[in-house]
Amino acid sequence: MESGFFGKKVLSFNKKRGCSFIKLINMAPKNSVQVFGKKKTSVAIAIIKGPGHGLIRVNGAPLDLLQPELLRIKVFEPLLLAGEDKFNDIDIRIRVKGGGKTSQILAIRQAIAKGLLRYLEKFVNETKKDGNPEYFFKS
Repeated sequence: MESGFFGKKVLSFNKKRGCSFIKLINMAPKNSVQVFGKKKTSVAIAIIKGPGHGLIRVNGAPLDLLQPELLRIKVFEPLLLAGEDKFNDIDIRIRVKGGGKTSQILAIRQAIAKGLLRYLEKFVNETKKDGNPEYFFKS
């Protein structure tokens, strides 16, 4: 398997003709970061990928369906602090297990916050940041 500028060249075999050929598959590169958040015995693993569509899923379900409702606001805190423009084009997928509901939600919140910072730190243009930590907060 070779990697080209526009995608990957894959060698495949056609059983009917008995010959092999090269097919060009267009694969756009995705930027991704994997982080974790912990609270007591709960562990949340977040995978942040971009460019995306702004999806945020916890164990395969949308973030809006997270229970209990009163603690759902805690999960939205890092997103509200960063501002909508920072996470509008990234996808966040979170797996959480262990502990109770409250510690799971706090682990999710920590994973989102760490992942968002790490993603912006790694893949956002340096000229936009200017070495200023205020970039991560709403203006």
